[in-house]
Amino acid sequence: MAPASAHDQGQKLRTLLLERDSATASLQSFCKTPIHAVLLHDHSIPDSALIASLNLSATSDAAITIRHVQLMCGSTLLSEAWNAYVPNRLTPIARARLADKHTPFGRAVGSATFWRERLSSRVTGLPAGFILENRALLHRHTDSLPIAAVLERYTKDALPR
Repeated sequence: MAPASAHDQGQKLRTLLLERDSATASLQSFCKTPIHAVLLHDHSIPDSALIASLNLSATSDAAITIRHVQLMCGSTLLSEAWNAYVPNRLTPIARARLADKHTPFGRAVGSATFWRERLSSRVTGLPAGFILENRALLHRHTDSLPIAAVLERYTKDALPR
């Protein structure tokens, strides 16, 4: 049997990620060690239009933090993600967890506290090594206010074996 194409792998991963609002929780379901984030130093987000989706006002919640990370299962790269989030829309506990730099966003915030609005997804035209790209807004359950805009790119290693 021929190996699955990158397109087919991307479609399969897209389906897997649709099962949960937290991408980290989906990936953690098959990683035997806790998934950890590796903070990258490039804090520019490749899609500035995502930031406009956060509905920022001129009030104190207008500040955003951009976090660029690689999500790892042990030493295996699962994904690279850019996350533009509004710290003032998070709990103090979530902000403290994010400050340690190794906690994935979904785990820091608590996957039960938000829901994901999927904006777009693609499996073609991606940088080398990636099979899927997702763009989404994460909203608080309490009032549906967006807390983060994310752009996530996944490798084939994000698929369960």
